[in-house]
Amino acid sequence: MHANKKLPYTITWDKDGMISQAFGNVRVTPTHFLINPEGEIVMRKIGVLNSIRLHDMLQNMGLNKG
Repeated sequence: MHANKKLPYTITWDKDGMISQAFGNVRVTPTHFLINPEGEIVMRKIGVLNSIRLHDMLQNMGLNKG
C-alpha cells in the first residue's frame, strides 16, 4: 500500500519512458491496466475507472473476496 496516500496499488515514475513503451506507448494519464495472474493484460482503461466493473472483474478472477 502506498504509504503517504494509503493507495491499495503501486505508483511508479516512468522517468525514461520504458514502462510506457512496454505497455503500447501510453500517452495519456491516468491509464489503468488490469493484469491477470497469468500476466495477461485483461483491461486497459484511460481515465476514470468504473469501480463496480473493476470489482466484478477482480471477483471473476478470484482476486477479490469482498
